[in-house]
Amino acid sequence: MNASLSRRIVLACAGSAFASAAFGADSPAQLFADSRVIERDRFIVEVVGRGPNLVFISGLATSRECWRATAERLKDRYRLHLVQLAGFAGEPARANATGPVLVPAAADIDAYLVEGRLTPAVLIGHSLGGTIALYLAQHHGEHLK
Repeated sequence: MNASLSRRIVLACAGSAFASAAFGADSPAQLFADSRVIERDRFIVEVVGRGPNLVFISGLATSRECWRATAERLKDRYRLHLVQLAGFAGEPARANATGPVLVPAAADIDAYLVEGRLTPAVLIGHSLGGTIALYLAQHHGEHLK
């Protein structure tokens, strides 16, 4: 990734974090009664369903709520991991409050995949979530399908 693109991504992230805070976006409560929520330093993940694993990573100003309709359709056939980054869409920033976000968040997601024995994983990302999926494909391709 070239330096100019990296700077644009960082600026977009900062702008989105500001917009989320300014407009009072709230992190959703548990979306599904039969799910479990796991909080990590750089993200929160809600796990629901049974079957092969699919990992969904939400975008800049979106919460895991953006995956609800998709999850409703898939949770009977797949085990879904709905990832929301800390510091976005009302989720407390925790470790993302200062310093770089993209690479450390990607590293934490990769660790989640490895520790949870989800590899090789299928990732679906929106906005910043898509950028993280691309970063992981480039730097940890052996952990993805």
